[in-house]
Amino acid sequence: MFAAAAVTILGLVIGSIITQETGYRLGGVIVVPLLAVYSLYSFAALPLFLVSGVVAYYLVGIIRSRTLVHGRQLLVTSLLVGAIVPVGSFALFGSWNVFGSAVEIAFFGAILPGIAAYNYHKLDADQRRADVLYSAGLLAGLIAFGAAIVNPTIATQLESGIASILFAPASDIAQFRQAVRGTPGTEAVLGQLWMLFLLGAGLLVAEWANSRWGVRLGGLIAIPLLVALSLSNAWAIGVYALALVIVYATITLVNASTLVYGRALLSVGLIAAMTVGALVASIAPVVTGFTLYFVVLLAGVGAYNFHRVAPAERLASVSLSVGTFAALLVGTRLFVEPTSAGVLTEPTTVELTVLAAAISLGIYWTLTLEGRRLAVSKRHARGMFS
Repeated sequence: MFAAAAVTILGLVIGSIITQETGYRLGGVIVVPLLAVYSLYSFAALPLFLVSGVVAYYLVGIIRSRTLVHGRQLLVTSLLVGAIVPVGSFALFGSWNVFGSAVEIAFFGAILPGIAAYNYHKLDADQRRADVLYSAGLLAGLIAFGAAIVNPTIATQLESGIASILFAPASDIAQFRQAVRGTPGTEAVLGQLWMLFLLGAGLLVAEWANSRWGVRLGGLIAIPLLVALSLSNAWAIGVYALALVIVYATITLVNASTLVYGRALLSVGLIAAMTVGALVASIAPVVTGFTLYFVVLLAGVGAYNFHRVAPAERLASVSLSVGTFAALLVGTRLFVEPTSAGVLTEPTTVELTVLAAAISLGIYWTLTLEGRRLAVSKRHARGMFS
């Protein structure tokens, strides 16, 4: 976690500076730092991402030219087409040691190319070449930095929890530099098909809530990914909640005192999230490896999304997000067996009571928001015919 967090934080800091000075997007706030981490972890990841990104970019361009898709719909479309190459490659070449689990396929392979394609289409045509060059330069620098700190000297000084990910036995750079120190990652639970189904369900619920009531949930893909991670390690839920609270407080304070907003504020939130992850790995390594990395990353994005929600709607947003998480967790658990460390391995009364309360809360707010929508629709209808 030490090396992965260091590479990510450095990438976020430099990326924010470049973005503020030039206005370029660098493919998205997290794309280059996460790509650098995964390129170090698996040398095959970079070419796979490049092919996926190019295919996604051109497919999104075709869709934009022939339809009226825009905004969030364009982002969802980009995520879907960005998944074609990595998911197809894994289906055909499942023996490739590029991904350790379906969560990694979803996060790195399926999501990053789509995000990059979406951001490049948001730029003017004359800016895209320079944006790619800046992104490539930052990526090369982060890979060089990561390769430098993953060395035998540092490996011997790190505890196994903080040394996870880039020092782990499955890390290509650790093998290449003879700096293996960490322990194997958390056992995977969901297969490729279940992960895709879960992601699809999460996307549908998030888009439905946003389009019908104008309420944002905790990110388009955050909730289903958190479900998958919690089935591998129950502590993922607690770490996510802790990081969410800390990051939300951090970005609220930064926004209030400096007026930083937008992509820069998201970068601040992600830096805070990575810091929390490094502290958890060093002080209480109940969650390690990519599980911890993804959990705090999702918390950073979730905290930023909740901060963007209007204060009057935050309770509804949190309640619907919690209810959706509980419903997806129960639905997935009916068909998937968690690991021995996962949530609902042997469902207890406490767990079932908490899940029932969360689902009930989600149902309550669903009915409340739907009632408000119908009331507004009736008032508009009376106004039109009065």
